[in-house]
Amino acid sequence: MSNVEYQREYRKKNPGKAAEYQAKYRERDPEKVMKQKRDSYHRRRDVTLAKSRALREKVLDIYGHKCECCGEHRSEFLAFDHRNGDGAKMRKNGEHPRSGQPLYRWIERNNFPSEFRLLCHNCNLSLGFYGYCPHQVGVEE
Repeated sequence: MSNVEYQREYRKKNPGKAAEYQAKYRERDPEKVMKQKRDSYHRRRDVTLAKSRALREKVLDIYGHKCECCGEHRSEFLAFDHRNGDGAKMRKNGEHPRSGQPLYRWIERNNFPSEFRLLCHNCNLSLGFYGYCPHQVGVEE
């Protein structure tokens, strides 16, 4: 049994002792503990961001990687939209997460449902605020 496996087993069998030891360790040298937390955060941050961006790009590619209204293709400008406009109701009912990586994972796990489409943020906000997008009705200034 490796040291890591032994420690896991010990913590399972003795949760109170393990928690007590950890509390004492944090009290002895709080600056060292904070430095370890910061270092760990910065090490994991880059990996986590890379994984999140890769998943977003994968989901964007499946949905065509462009706005269905105006054709915008830059990832930074694209947003997921509910085709039938019931996104608020679905989020309120807890049918799927609100946004970000949890939403991308949900979409992937649910085999990329057709109820979603890609719109750029401008088209998406225009539909939300005004009920139409200027690209669709030919409204120009």
